[in-house]
Amino acid sequence: MRPLISSALVLLCLVCFAPPALAGPIILNGSFELGPTSIGTNITLGLGYGSSTAIPGWVVSAGNIELIGSLWQSSDGSRNIDLNGEMPGAISQTFDTLAGGFYEVLFDLAGNPGGGPTIKTLRVSAAGGFTDYTFDVTGKSFSNMGWTEQLFSFTAVGPKTTLEVLTESNLS
Repeated sequence: MRPLISSALVLLCLVCFAPPALAGPIILNGSFELGPTSIGTNITLGLGYGSSTAIPGWVVSAGNIELIGSLWQSSDGSRNIDLNGEMPGAISQTFDTLAGGFYEVLFDLAGNPGGGPTIKTLRVSAAGGFTDYTFDVTGKSFSNMGWTEQLFSFTAVGPKTTLEVLTESNLS
């Protein structure tokens, strides 16, 4: 999960659970396995670094991110994202929802142990609400990332909802 900006956060395996009326996957490419195939250790995506939509289903909505291959231990599959590329980044995905429906997003979180700060912060937002998450990298390494499962929930306010994941430097 190399750090150019060592306060990077890592997010992986987003899965959204929806009301029965919207059966099937809601989050596309939650493990970031689809996308550029020329990835070795990592590839930077976003403003000034190629397509901000190179990872199917996702848009780099601020700064840039890194799609990580084999640099560090994955939680699921073989890829992860680092929300700080050469600048703080954010990703988002818009998907169908039912107004008033309750949704849960499960994701695995770890922090880049390659540098400070020790406590990494990330925000997940959707439908006008948000939750901030922290991860302590003390004692973690690239081969033992210490992945933790997190839960974000929201109630949809319309027929489409945008889920966004922001690194600490983009919090407002």
